[in-house]
Amino acid sequence: MTSSRGARRGAAFHVLLDTTAAFTWARPAVRRIITPETPMTPKKNVAIAPDLLERAGKVAQAEGKTVDELATEALQRDLARRTLDRFRSQGELRRRGMSDEQVESTVEKAVHEARGR
Repeated sequence: MTSSRGARRGAAFHVLLDTTAAFTWARPAVRRIITPETPMTPKKNVAIAPDLLERAGKVAQAEGKTVDELATEALQRDLARRTLDRFRSQGELRRRGMSDEQVESTVEKAVHEARGR
């Protein structure tokens, strides 16, 4: 059961993400996702723009997933990308302008020294 009573265009929705796409309107501009099959799942509040939430719902439905699953996957991908970006930045700082061949030689030397060869 849904109602747009009191919802403002462009306002963010505060979404309670669980593991199902079933939802009801609890208050104006607040959407709750209810999880009867996993009641012990911790609740997380996330503000999502209405148009983004609607698009996510369509994608999730097309892929046979819940909005929660889709959001979890997107967050995992973004966090992994951020970790790789951080490693890349740290690697660039550590290589101090060395070429790939110089880096490879330095790594091989360090490995041989660590192994006692």
